[in-house]
Amino acid sequence: MPDAAVMPRSDGRWPQFLKRLTRQVAIGLLLAAAFGYCVVAGALYSQQRSILFHPDPTRVDPRSVGFAEAREIELQAPGAPRLIAWYVPPATEAQPIYLYLHGNASNLGRRAGRFRQLTREGHGLLALSWRGFGGSEGKPSEAGFHEDVATAIGYLRGQGIGPERIILYGESLGTGMAVMTAARLAADGAPVKATILDSPYESIAAIASERYWWLPVRLLLRDPFRADLAAPRVTSPTFAVLCTGDWLTPYEGGRRLLALLGGPKQFVTLERRCHAPTVRGGVDEAIDRFLAGLKPGLR
Repeated sequence: MPDAAVMPRSDGRWPQFLKRLTRQVAIGLLLAAAFGYCVVAGALYSQQRSILFHPDPTRVDPRSVGFAEAREIELQAPGAPRLIAWYVPPATEAQPIYLYLHGNASNLGRRAGRFRQLTREGHGLLALSWRGFGGSEGKPSEAGFHEDVATAIGYLRGQGIGPERIILYGESLGTGMAVMTAARLAADGAPVKATILDSPYESIAAIASERYWWLPVRLLLRDPFRADLAAPRVTSPTFAVLCTGDWLTPYEGGRRLLALLGGPKQFVTLERRCHAPTVRGGVDEAIDRFLAGLKPGLR
């Protein structure tokens, strides 16, 4: 028989110690996970605009990319950044002008082929380089983009061109701005002639919420681009081009946006993987048919 003095004690303190240790480890792991979550969330919050916007600040002369019909102009509202734009006046007072609102990357030079196509029959063009893009001053933001659009419309008014002659042409990120601008002008009693949307989306908030499902995105997002909230107030005709395999602005979101539009709408669906297809051509005949259906004399 072993000496009782050296036998392990079974007074219950060892199991209690294990329970306390397990609880402390679990709490430590939870605190570490919460800290890591906060670090990642904070990093995404602070860097969200660099994730959303990819500006190329290169200033391009339209003549250098074979678009001599356009002249570069500078726009600036009081207290706002100086903006660069390309301008082609309409050939006659009976023709409309495109106010082109580009996407979240590159510069106007990369879109020169699209601009040549749009102006081939005498239509006017004002292609706006967002703040922070292509020679324009400032930094990109949704609030800033609204100011930029207002500056561009103010310039057109100064040229004797009212909203009734403007066709808003939104590309990718610019489609949200086009919808919100069309809604604002309609609410002001001065609706635009029409809106064209290349690869539209319902909101950046919806896209980000799906991609970052584990974050309270709608609470953290600085630039939600809620085109879905504005869409019911759009009264003028809208034409849209969507890709079923769009990897940036999901097809389903674009369809939901179109369903919300208050005015008449038409759309073309491309059954392939693509994004912003009108920049590369291929749907011009459909756009021409849409324009031909507008009020006579403003095709």
